[in-house]
Amino acid sequence: SHVTLFLFFKQTFWAEKFPYLYLFALNLLSLVQFWICQKKYTALRFIFIAWFAVISITGMIQFLSSENLPYLISAFFLGIIAFYYFFNKDDQLCASLMAAVLGVTATIWLVDGINQLFKDSNEFIFLLIAGIIFTWFALISYFLIKIFRQSRFYIIPLAIGAWLAGLALAAFTLVFWETISLIIGII
Repeated sequence: SHVTLFLFFKQTFWAEKFPYLYLFALNLLSLVQFWICQKKYTALRFIFIAWFAVISITGMIQFLSSENLPYLISAFFLGIIAFYYFFNKDDQLCASLMAAVLGVTATIWLVDGINQLFKDSNEFIFLLIAGIIFTWFALISYFLIKIFRQSRFYIIPLAIGAWLAGLALAAFTLVFWETISLIIGII
């Protein structure tokens, strides 16, 4: 299990001597478990999508805080493999969910890059971020429309992108309109 793997690396010298070996072992163990469960228990695919999302987002946050390439690889590795697997199985719902997970992971990287690029001008940064997030997820949905012609699930990444863009717009109105946005929200 993942807890056993974590405790093994925490209690031995492996975590200090080879810090990225745990990351590799975590990805490998998750991939093997995913492969075995897809053969016998296909209902667990949604649990694995959620677990891959956690690994992916955590890997991206660790990459942004330490700038180490293994974290970047870990952020996208399982998501790309799972997306490819679901695409080959023609499981459009799971492929759309994995595309959304990969989109959220890339969005974290994109937002950090925008913040680094425009760190001196904070006035309309949230508007720019909201526009880019919505456009990014619209492109992901367009990509899903192109690869899955008869799909109903291409809207999932677009909905997640609209929600994230709405969060950025809410942050913009809260930061720059202060109490007016709270009063408008109450009304």
